[in-house]
Amino acid sequence: MNGDITRPDIRAMVTGSRGFIGRHLTAYLRSRVLDIVEWHGDVMELPDYDEPVDVVFHLAGVSRYDQFLEAASKGYDINVIGTLAVLTYCKKVGARCVFASTSGVYRSPMDAEPISEDAPLGPNSPYGISKGLAEGICRHQAKELGTPSVVLRLFNVYGPGQHPSFLIMWVIECLLKKQPIVLRMPDAFRDFVYVADVVDAFSRAALLKNTEFKVFNIGRGQAVRVRDVVRIAERVFAPSTGIELVDSQLGELTAVIADNARASEELGWTPKYNLEAGLMEIKASLKR
Repeated sequence: MNGDITRPDIRAMVTGSRGFIGRHLTAYLRSRVLDIVEWHGDVMELPDYDEPVDVVFHLAGVSRYDQFLEAASKGYDINVIGTLAVLTYCKKVGARCVFASTSGVYRSPMDAEPISEDAPLGPNSPYGISKGLAEGICRHQAKELGTPSVVLRLFNVYGPGQHPSFLIMWVIECLLKKQPIVLRMPDAFRDFVYVADVVDAFSRAALLKNTEFKVFNIGRGQAVRVRDVVRIAERVFAPSTGIELVDSQLGELTAVIADNARASEELGWTPKYNLEAGLMEIKASLKR
């Protein structure tokens, strides 16, 4: 399978098209002259929409810790009930769903070994819990109602245009502004996957046929220690002015690394960008 979704007969919808990943995915799809519906309104209203599409890329959601802290009920409504609304629309028009989930649905591993899709689930952050619930709805709707869903469990996505509250962009911002870098878990391992690779995974997932419910890990498949992120970013951008340590947030895992074997085998997907290459792309985008 190749990742080229260029097909004159495919009509696609992207929910959350104005979000970080949504903007990159929409630009990619439009560059292939697909017929695209950008749904950037309330996903709860989607079941009332009558125009059919072939595939819905469901990216709309609340992801930031501070957003859940300020309004947890809104976060759960959008991430869980909103996903049900998307699947209701998919059932109505005969579309398949490609759903953006998270590695945060997994139980905290005991070591820094890669996590497969069959690893035990046990989310303990509001965001991870909401995505786990939404995955359950996808599974049920697929098995019981025949609405096909492909779930992509995204690891630590980064790239141009991401909110600076996320680690990579926070480090870059601090380096450029010559501010101390605040880290919560400097010795934690993270799996950073560049947004262009994630977009490629979504494109490939949309081409899966005759499947009820599938789950794929989407990560680089390599561990990077958080403090080493700073060291690599310094090579690309500028020396740091120092690192400050603060307490970690509830629910954060000490090691999160993707086992990409299933995505490689069934989607033909292999990430192309290592962390330094991704940082160079961000630097080039900032210059533009």
